[in-house]
This record gives sequence, structure tokens and C-alpha cells, in this order.
Amino acid sequence: MNIEFLSEVEALNDEYCSIEIDTCLESIALPFWSLEEIESGLNLREEWEVPDNLVPFQGDWHELLCLDADTGKVIYINDDREVVFSWPNTEEFLASLSKEEVVYDTEPEIISAWIDPDLLAKANDFKNKL
Repeated sequence: MNIEFLSEVEALNDEYCSIEIDTCLESIALPFWSLEEIESGLNLREEWEVPDNLVPFQGDWHELLCLDADTGKVIYINDDREVVFSWPNTEEFLASLSKEEVVYDTEPEIISAWIDPDLLAKANDFKNKL
């Protein structure tokens, strides 16, 4: 395990706001963890079905950035624990970080929406009781 990298990863929050993943620049939505948070997270790996060789250092436990303690690779995994992207080492990972802010030029588009009829009925019943 690269303890030097993990002990300094939290400092990246002050400098970087995006990361290049598979040639696309993406915003870093969540902060990098402190060493204390990383160490605490080791106990949660089994509960979140994260392999023992992966040391999470950023994410919300659904999607995680991890250091592979066996190989030194940095691995980005999704909620299904599939590898989304990987960097061969911490140096390559650090080189993929950017200070450039990601600007999204489109507004989110609502594709569809619906209300569960049971929920609507309960809301109306509650309203009538007032």
C-alpha cells in the first residue's frame, strides 16, 4: 500500500476540481478523504462488497476511487463493483487531475415524471383531515 499517497490525498481537494477519465474531463463531485477516513473505511469494505485489496480514498461507497494495495493501480469502481477506469499507478492518476472547472452547457432535460396513485391518494386524505 502506498501510505505516502494516501496520507497526502486529502490535500488534493485544495487544488483540483476535475479529473480526466477515458479522455473526458469530469467534475470531482466529492472530496478526497483524510487518512483517518481512509483507515475507518477499511472496516466498511466487506459491508460494501469492496475487495480487500482495494483501499477506498474518495467516493460515496456507491462509486469509489481506490488504491489497489497489490498492484499500486488506482481503480475507479461503480456500484456494481465493476472497474469503470484505472490508472497504472498513483503518478498517472495525479497527472489526470485538473484545475479546470467542468462547465455543462445544457440544462438537465426531464424525460418523464409520474406520481404513484397511492401516494396521491394518501396526500389527499391527509389534506382532507386537516
